[in-house]
Amino acid sequence: MKNIYILALLSLLTISCQVDDIDTYDVKDSAVVFKTRSVQFSMKGVTEEYSTRTISIDLVGCIVDYDRKITLKVLESADNTATEGVDFILGDAVMKAGAHVATVDIKIHELPEGVETQNVTLEIVPNEYFRKGYPSTSKVVVSWSE
Repeated sequence: MKNIYILALLSLLTISCQVDDIDTYDVKDSAVVFKTRSVQFSMKGVTEEYSTRTISIDLVGCIVDYDRKITLKVLESADNTATEGVDFILGDAVMKAGAHVATVDIKIHELPEGVETQNVTLEIVPNEYFRKGYPSTSKVVVSWSE
């Protein structure tokens, strides 16, 4: 009688086991996103004309063995108080080979007299390496203040 139960149990285990393919990212499905929706920098005590700060960008997708350029643009917004080339200079962003995190440097000019805070909104733009990501993580508001 025990043998029948063991045989039935083994049959059930054999029947219930199946191999499912696991969906994985394809390189063409990769996207990049900002780690946060806003970044604030303090300029307190900064004496240089320009101060370089870093913003992190995460990969959603496959790590590859070659560098991939990340395209960023300054988003037009009524909330922007800083002007590119005057108040800040945006560096190039590249997802390096073998990496899952990239950074972009932003050179921030000292605050003009009487101005306490400046900000700018940046957006990740799809390109030949990265598709459009989630709207909520494709933009970041960068602020700096005294």
